Amino acid sequence: MSFMKHNSKITIGTNEGHIKIFDLHKPSNNSIENVHSARIGSINCTNNLIITGSKDGYVSIQDYRMNS
Repeated sequence: MSFMKHNSKITIGTNEGHIKIFDLHKPSNNSIENVHSARIGSINCTNNLIITGSKDGYVSIQDYRMNS
């Protein structure tokens, strides 16, 4: 889990390899699917980037603005 301080969002990596994004000011959430093929074990957010590491052995960098 990682907190995006600049926009009050929390990101969570799932066992299925997806990223869930929760906005603390809105009841809805976004998700980025098919990021990894296995559990996301580490996640970090900087500015508009979400960086994840997974049990599939890959690191992924996602631009959050592309999924807003």
